Amino acid sequence: MDRGSIRWWLVVVVVPVLVVVGVFLPLVVFWARYPDPLAVHWGLSGPPNGEMPLLVYTALLAVGMILSWGALIAGARTTMPSAPLTAVTYLIMGLLAAVNAPIVMANLDAASWTAADERSVPFFVIVLVVAAVSGSVGWFVAGGSGGVPAD
Repeated sequence: MDRGSIRWWLVVVVVPVLVVVGVFLPLVVFWARYPDPLAVHWGLSGPPNGEMPLLVYTALLAVGMILSWGALIAGARTTMPSAPLTAVTYLIMGLLAAVNAPIVMANLDAASWTAADERSVPFFVIVLVVAAVSGSVGWFVAGGSGGVPAD
């Protein structure tokens, strides 16, 4: 599949842009409603036990997204990226999005990071499932195991 095909644009540009927008939109829109620092770590069940400055958290999230998406773009300069590269990129981006969602939900309108909502085992399971599904989608859309017919 050559660069410029509809499938190439969907796999390399459109899907990653949608993930990035979905991850950063709540952070930007509700920036003033988050405590600084944010609660970013919980045990398997219960209250938060780790924090990070809001700006540092956002910067690290951006670096993870940029590096993984950059690898996908570099691997797809002239042709469709390989299924393993796409799967790993989608897995990383899906994992970052899945980790970000409960963090922003738990911290929204909290007075401080210690007052963030508690998280439990189901949230951790959901994060792992989203990451696995994201990686599988990446593998499939890039044509891994012959899963996607040619345009």
